[in-house]
Amino acid sequence: MHSEATPVDLAHLERYTGGDGALNREVLELFCGQAQDLITGLQRADREGDVQSWRAHAHALKGGARGIGAFHLGALAAALEQEGPQGPAVTQGLGDLAAEMQRVADFVAVYRRA
Repeated sequence: MHSEATPVDLAHLERYTGGDGALNREVLELFCGQAQDLITGLQRADREGDVQSWRAHAHALKGGARGIGAFHLGALAAALEQEGPQGPAVTQGLGDLAAEMQRVADFVAVYRRA
């Protein structure tokens, strides 16, 4: 299920994991840790104007997000990948990305307890 209220499409994730609840939790937790590292890398690449690093971090985040079913997060990462560091919409884009990542992390925290 994926909606504005649900930042992760669990049906998509379950197809990926074969419906294994423990594996779902593990994949989601791994993603959250890696995604935070990628966002930090994007922020650093923006400060340094490092286009290659920017694109690599955004691309990895886009793929990981899409892989777990966090499609809105993936779309935001895709937009930033195209924008490049220090582009006119980067500050807003990074803010939107961080907010959506928080939604995903909050969702994962609730999912882990279920």
